[in-house]
Amino acid sequence: MEVGREEEIGQLRRLLGYSQALYSGVEVDALVRLALEEALSVLPMDRMTISLRESPTSPLRLAGVREGTRVITRGSEMVSPFAALEVQVINQGMPIYVGDAAEGARRFDDSLIRSIMAAPLKATSKRAEIFGVLVIGSRTPNLYSERDQRIFRELIGVTAAALSISLDTARQRQAAARDALTNAIFAKLQGVDSVETLLSIFTQEVGRAFGAESARATLLAKERAVD
Repeated sequence: MEVGREEEIGQLRRLLGYSQALYSGVEVDALVRLALEEALSVLPMDRMTISLRESPTSPLRLAGVREGTRVITRGSEMVSPFAALEVQVINQGMPIYVGDAAEGARRFDDSLIRSIMAAPLKATSKRAEIFGVLVIGSRTPNLYSERDQRIFRELIGVTAAALSISLDTARQRQAAARDALTNAIFAKLQGVDSVETLLSIFTQEVGRAFGAESARATLLAKERAVD
């Protein structure tokens, strides 16, 4: 068997292991960490980023980054080192492959990263909306072969499918929680005819739902408030 063919079969086997690892997770943050940890077994890289967005009109937010062997997941202060490239991927809606980011005008956010593969993460629904971008890069120029690009596209498909399912599940849970809160509030308000009592029940339930120590509601018409 040819050496190249053996290497490709090895990559595909590692991709299968990557897929199995991802589908063992449920929560979005856990899946992001698994993807960042396991992808190195499939393709060589010095950096990998996963950025997600809540809706087609909302901005991307860095969900996790791998720098060498170090993996960092979502944080409010995190900014993607591939931010400019991610915007380009979103606008084009298709993968971008860069042999050497240091050549010509193809500089992105970090001149240390030379070889880059980036692709949109698309939902599994019929609308196939783009909900994120995955980027991998290496300090070695012209590292990724056509075979690597094929493997990368498969990796993107697996990652997008797993994250799409997890995001849908999270949204369903949020919707169910909102419905439960609404039902609980209305159930307690039945038969109550005092404005102060109504506001007190409402603020207590909302505060409990959001983990707040106290909540405040103001009745503008009568200029009264209940803590």
